[in-house]
Amino acid sequence: ELPNSPPALEKGTKDPVPKSYAFDPQAMNWMYMGDTPTDHHPGTGGVTYGTLHRMSRIPVIGAMIQNRVNQIAAFATVQRGRYGLGFEVALQDASKAPTPAQLKRAREIESLLMEAGGRHGPGGFEPFLRMIVRDSLTYDQVNFEVLHSKGSLRSGKLKPLGFVPVDPQTIRRAKPTPKAKDSGRYDPFTKSAYVQVVDDKLVNEFMYEELAFGVRRPRSSLFINGYGYPELEELIAVITNLLNAETYNSVNFTNGVHASTILTLKSRMDARAFTSFKRDIMSMMVGPRNAKRTPIIQLDPTREFGEDLKAIPLGQSNREMEYSSWINWLLKIAASVFQIDPAEIGFVYGNEGDSSMLNQRGPEERIAHSQDKGLRPLLRAIQSWINHWIVEPIDEDYKFRFVGFDSLSEFHKTDLDVKRVRSYMTIN
Repeated sequence: ELPNSPPALEKGTKDPVPKSYAFDPQAMNWMYMGDTPTDHHPGTGGVTYGTLHRMSRIPVIGAMIQNRVNQIAAFATVQRGRYGLGFEVALQDASKAPTPAQLKRAREIESLLMEAGGRHGPGGFEPFLRMIVRDSLTYDQVNFEVLHSKGSLRSGKLKPLGFVPVDPQTIRRAKPTPKAKDSGRYDPFTKSAYVQVVDDKLVNEFMYEELAFGVRRPRSSLFINGYGYPELEELIAVITNLLNAETYNSVNFTNGVHASTILTLKSRMDARAFTSFKRDIMSMMVGPRNAKRTPIIQLDPTREFGEDLKAIPLGQSNREMEYSSWINWLLKIAASVFQIDPAEIGFVYGNEGDSSMLNQRGPEERIAHSQDKGLRPLLRAIQSWINHWIVEPIDEDYKFRFVGFDSLSEFHKTDLDVKRVRSYMTIN
C-alpha cells in the first residue's frame, strides 16, 4: 500500500461517487453546435483557439513563452551527475533504499520516457516537453495520447508503451450522455471521455486512460467544464494596447515624416497663384502612400497688415504622451501575468520606489526569484501529468520528478565546505 493512499474498501462496498454538479447541463446547449463543439475555447469568454495561437506569436509574448520552453527543455535528460538538471524515476517511498531490481525497473521507465512514443513520437522527450509547454502557455491545455498494447483497458493489464503530443485546438470533452446530464457529472469510465474534431468533423474518440488532459490553472466554475484559463485571454486588453502603441509609433516611419499641421497663408496673391503655390507645397510635404497631407488655407490679408505664413501643429509628440512609460507598463503587466521577470527576456527595470541603485536587486537575483514564481509551478504541473497518465499506470511504486533545480553547483558546494571547516567542523 502506498504512503498516504486511501484505505482499502471493504468487501462488498462500492467506490464513493460525488453527488455535487461538475457542469451545468443547460450550458451544453450553447457550447455545442449539433454534436460537435465550436471553435471557441470553453475556458474563455468566447475567444477561439486560433485567436490564442495568433496572440502567442506576438514577439514580446512569444519571447516569454520561448524562454520558459527553453528552461523546461534543460530538464529533458536523465540526471546522471549530482549537479546537473534533469529528471529521474524513483520509488514513491523516498525513505526506502532501492534494491538492484528496483533500480533496473526505474531505468526501464526512464528509457520509455526518453523514447516518448518511439517512431510515432516527436523524436524524443525534449521535443515532447517543448510542445506541451508551448501548448500549456498558449491554451492552458495539454493533450497527449497514451499508447497501449492491443487489448482492453478495462482489464487493467495493459501498460503504457509510449505517448505522443496532440494539438489541443482539436481536443474537446465529449458531449455528456443523458445519464451524465441528469447527474451533472462526467462519467470517467465512459467509452468516450474526449473527442478530436478536425474540420468540424468528429474524427476520434478517447477513453480517459487513452488521452491526457492537463490543465495548469484549474477553476471550479460550472460554466468552465474543466477547461483551463489561458494567460493570453487574461491579457487581451493589454496585448491590444501594446499592438496599438507599436502601430502608432511605426506609422511615423512608414506613413510619413511630418507632424500633422495646418498651414495658414496671409497673402494678396490671386486664386490662380495660390492654387499653384498650394500644389508645389503639397508635392513636397506629402508622405509615402499619400499619407499626412498638409491642408493649406488662404486668409484675407486686408484685415491685418502685412503677409504671413504660419504652421499650426495638430498632434502631440510621443514624449508628451509618455509613450515609453506606457510601453514599459504594458510589458510589466504581461510579464506579471506570465509570472516572469522582464529581466529574463532582456528588459531590466528598476524596482518600484527605489531611490538608490544600492537597494535594487541584480538581474541574476531577479531571474532566480522569477524562476521560483513561474518555473517551479510549471515543472510541478508537468510532473503530475506524466505521473498520472504514464508512470503510475506502469508501476504505482514509482514516481517521476524533475531534479537539479535546487542543487548547488560544484563551486558553491566547495565554498560551503570551506566555510564549514572554518566555523564549526574539523577535517577528518
